[in-house]
Amino acid sequence: MGEQNSTKKQKTRLRGTIKYFNQKKGYGFIKTKAGDDYFFPDSELKFWPKGHAPTPENDAVEFEVAESK
Repeated sequence: MGEQNSTKKQKTRLRGTIKYFNQKKGYGFIKTKAGDDYFFPDSELKFWPKGHAPTPENDAVEFEVAESK
């Protein structure tokens, strides 16, 4: 029996800040300390912290990087 290749991908968790978010357009960008920008659609947001405005620019976030579909 040969070794089976794992099809599970390791998720990468990163930290950054919300660089831009447009609630009407439904997307935003997160900037990491390394200077990389990551796009996110609002459909991927899991929750809004209690008491936050709907435009959380400069809020610190932790997120997982996923491949585009």
